[in-house]
Amino acid sequence: MSTIFYRYENSTSVKKDGKSHVHKETLIDGAKGLSFTYVKKLGDKSFTKVSCKQEGDVFKCMVKKDEKVENVEMDEKKLLAMLAKDKSLAF
Repeated sequence: MSTIFYRYENSTSVKKDGKSHVHKETLIDGAKGLSFTYVKKLGDKSFTKVSCKQEGDVFKCMVKKDEKVENVEMDEKKLLAMLAKDKSLAF
């Protein structure tokens, strides 16, 4: 059984003009490391998902914007730079 030290979840779902707008934030810090997920969907026109998981000293991240998917491995310094660059990931 893994031990979770900290868990944060925030989820909002709203219907605007008959279209679903979703905003989800999840952060888990535990014995296996840190992981987080950010999802933002604005109807049918915009979809963004950022998901990162710590494996040792390396963070494996998947960034999906609309149909474009990018898988990236980075160290802590690059991850912090990515988080500082994108203000929506400041949760």
